[in-house]
Amino acid sequence: MRQLDEFTVEYFQNSDEAKKVYETVQKLEVELGKPLKMGNNEYSGKVHITVYAVDDNEEYPSLSVLLVLHGENVLDHLVNSGADFSKTDRLEELDFVKNFSKEPASLVNLDTIDGDLAIIESGVNSIICFVSFNKAKTLNQEQLAQWIVRKYVQRHFDLEGEYIVKVASNSVLDL
Repeated sequence: MRQLDEFTVEYFQNSDEAKKVYETVQKLEVELGKPLKMGNNEYSGKVHITVYAVDDNEEYPSLSVLLVLHGENVLDHLVNSGADFSKTDRLEELDFVKNFSKEPASLVNLDTIDGDLAIIESGVNSIICFVSFNKAKTLNQEQLAQWIVRKYVQRHFDLEGEYIVKVASNSVLDL
C-alpha cells in the first residue's frame, strides 16, 4: 500500500435545487451584512482527502483500528523513532508496533472497511480513502475527486448526485 495523493476538494452539487440553496444563502449574507459559515452538506462542502492505493498483489484492508498511547514520554519516543504510515507488513513486524510495544495503550475504535472505495473519517472534514491501484490508475485527479465526493456524500447524507469539484493544489502528484 502506498500514499497515492493528498488534496482538498470543494464540491458543489450540479442541480437546480443546489443553485437555489446557494442563491438563498447569498441573499441572507447580504441582508445580515456578514458571511454565513455552513458545514458540509449534500449541496456543497469542502473536504481534505488522503488517498492510499492498494497494490494488486496485496489484500484489500478490512479493518481500521484506532489506538491511543498513554504517557508523557510517548511523544518523545515518536520523535526519536518516527512512524511509517503506509508500510504493509505483518503486525508484529511493523516498526511502529515494535517501537511502542512497551507503552500503555487503549483500543478506542474498530471499523470495518469494505467496497471499492473505503472511507475512514480522520477528523472534521478530513477523510482517508483506500482504492485499488488498478481503479486509481484509470482516473485523473479530478475524476478521482468526483468519485470520492459522490461516495462521501452518499455515505453522509444518503443522497446520490453529480458534483462539480475544485481540487486545491496540495497534491503530491503536483510535486
